[in-house]
Amino acid sequence: MDDLEKLLNERLEDKEFKKEWEEFQPKLQLMKEVIGKKIKENTSQKELSDKNN
Repeated sequence: MDDLEKLLNERLEDKEFKKEWEEFQPKLQLMKEVIGKKIKENTSQKELSDKNN
C-alpha cells in the first residue's frame, strides 16, 4: 500500500469525508473517461467540446 492509499483509507474513516468522497466518485469517473477519450483520439479539450456540440 502506498502513502496516498494509506492516507485515503485513514481519511475514509471520517464519516463526513467518506460521504463527500462517495458523492464525488461519479464526477471523477466522468473526468477519467473524458481524459481517456482525449488521449485515445489525440484531441484537445476544445476539439472534444466542438465534437460534442
